Amino acid sequence: MFNIYVDDLTVSLEHSANGCYVSGNFLGCIMYADDLLLLSASVSGLQNMLDICYSYGVDNYITFNHKKSVCVMLGYNRPKSVAHLYLGNMRLAWADSLKYLGIMFSAGTALSVNTSYIKRKFYMACDGILGYCHSLTEFVKLGLVRAFCLPLLTYCVGALDLTVSCIRELAICWNDSFRKIFGYRRHESVKLLQYYCSELPFEYICDLNKWKYMSNTATVPARIAPLYYFKSRIIYNMSLKYGFYNCAASMKRAVFDYFASVITS
Repeated sequence: MFNIYVDDLTVSLEHSANGCYVSGNFLGCIMYADDLLLLSASVSGLQNMLDICYSYGVDNYITFNHKKSVCVMLGYNRPKSVAHLYLGNMRLAWADSLKYLGIMFSAGTALSVNTSYIKRKFYMACDGILGYCHSLTEFVKLGLVRAFCLPLLTYCVGALDLTVSCIRELAICWNDSFRKIFGYRRHESVKLLQYYCSELPFEYICDLNKWKYMSNTATVPARIAPLYYFKSRIIYNMSLKYGFYNCAASMKRAVFDYFASVITS
């Protein structure tokens, strides 16, 4: 019902000739439930889009929360001072980071995932579990961490283009949980331990989540060439690496077999 109610807003933004386009397709407005993300190549275009949002809100009894709304700028040639943007009569702050759908992003020359926020949540969850279950066996503790803490690391990783350094930072968190549970020292490798526990290292978990996401999402129209190529390239490269092709039943087994071959070689 809410999607129907606000559909005219997205149509108005598309017909305004403001915002970003990819291969002629409007991508200036990305909306999930009541979270709205506006993309514009110019400050003036973004202000026009904000004016459309405010006018639509006034006409349709929708109030935008300006305190939770921020503006960020990306690119190599970002100016030091930028004109203020307004949502109605409320001025929006320029920020170096933003939170969207539970993910913290840092703004710079490009948009990057802020892993500090994820790591902090993971370690807090691990401490909350492992600090109160001293009498449990190691495998019960591992099961609890896998069920309640690992999802904090893997949230949305299938949809994110994480850098190698980001994946490595999150992998350290997953490895630290094994060190904590099994009494390993800080710099000891736990890959062999993960293998005998039938658990995957985080980099393989990340690949598995990305494969599932790319395989299950709706087909990207070929006319949006950059997005279509991005999805096809990832699926093709992962198929070559792990040796499986669109087979949901065998993909986790194939990833684990690949991990086993790396460990035992």
